[in-house]
Amino acid sequence: MKSCSWQEQFRKGNCLANRGDHVETIKCFLVTIRHNPEHAMAWNNIGVAKLCLSKPDEAVIAFEKALEIDPDYRDALHNTALA
Repeated sequence: MKSCSWQEQFRKGNCLANRGDHVETIKCFLVTIRHNPEHAMAWNNIGVAKLCLSKPDEAVIAFEKALEIDPDYRDALHNTALA
C-alpha cells in the first residue's frame, strides 16, 4: 500500500467528507494531526465528521482543540454552537 503525506491525507479527507464517508474522513484527518498536531482545520473537520455521525460530545472536543490552536477560527466557533 502506498504511503501518503499528511497533506495528501488532508486532501483525501476533504474529498471523503464531501462524499459523506465520515468514518474514513476521520481516519484521514487523524493522520494529518498525527503529523501536524497544530492543524486547526483538520481538528475542525474531525468535529464536523463526528457531528455527522451523531457524536456531538466528541465533535465539541475536536472543535475546542481547533479553537485552542486558533481562537479566532470562525468555522470552529460556529460548529461548536451547532453541536
